[in-house]
Amino acid sequence: MAGRKSELIEAFSIRETAIMRWLTSEDFAHKASIHPLEHELGPAPVRVDCDIIACTPDTRSGCEEINEIRVANGLAPLSILVVEQVSGPDGEVVSSTRVRDGVIDRDGVPWFDRAAFDRVVRMPDRLDADLKQPMGLLHEGPEEQPDIAIASAIEAVSGVGLGLDAVIAVGDVTVAALLSAGVVPWVGLVDGMTKRRPWSGVSTIDPNRFARRLSCQNPAGVLTPALADACIDALGEPTECLIEVQGEEDLAPILLILLAPLGAHLMYGQPDSGVVVRTVNPAAKRRARDLLDSFDEAEAD
Repeated sequence: MAGRKSELIEAFSIRETAIMRWLTSEDFAHKASIHPLEHELGPAPVRVDCDIIACTPDTRSGCEEINEIRVANGLAPLSILVVEQVSGPDGEVVSSTRVRDGVIDRDGVPWFDRAAFDRVVRMPDRLDADLKQPMGLLHEGPEEQPDIAIASAIEAVSGVGLGLDAVIAVGDVTVAALLSAGVVPWVGLVDGMTKRRPWSGVSTIDPNRFARRLSCQNPAGVLTPALADACIDALGEPTECLIEVQGEEDLAPILLILLAPLGAHLMYGQPDSGVVVRTVNPAAKRRARDLLDSFDEAEAD
């Protein structure tokens, strides 16, 4: 069951250690024991030394099934304790699935509030030096041979996190190099430019290799709700999607990190250096959220 849920489910030993650490901190460890489930219902249908079984509202049916089996086995039914689920600030249930999906942090706070992102925001000049620093690991390679850096980046993410199925590529050269290497990114963003100049190699990007195409407006130096919507749409489906940005996509990594699931891999070009790879994790999301919070509302034209 855990294997079906996500590649990011932690090993039993790691989860057991974390639970025991919490039980100890609450002085409950001497009252508890932890056992792996060998099948979906666990030992509850046959255990004789228990009285109560706890569940959430959406798993109560499993407890009722357990009681039916117990009665058939000549055992007393268990009292069912229904524990209500906790909701976060967005009114949705706080769950490990939503944490892994990159929607909320462990406190249930959304990483990105689309309802509040209702205007164009501009990058302040004070962030220019910060954003020029790689947001992840730099894979070096000559500018005229992007395939060298891309090959290193592909090798680095293969089998890590969500693997090559969850590569998000920003920039024409990066998208083109991935396609040339036989990797169609889950999401690719292009604007026909490199170093803010028209790129002659844009014709090497075949949009037909993507299952979907989206388009949006996003002027240089800003982030728009239209770009956010395109990223949300693209990341909302498992099929490969190409986003064609009218304007500039240089700041898109901030939104993409906030929106992407944990374990996804963001790739973008670092001018004159190579390709940056950032595997999405809570630390990356915290930095992206801090950066976005530092943006200023753009003045109307």
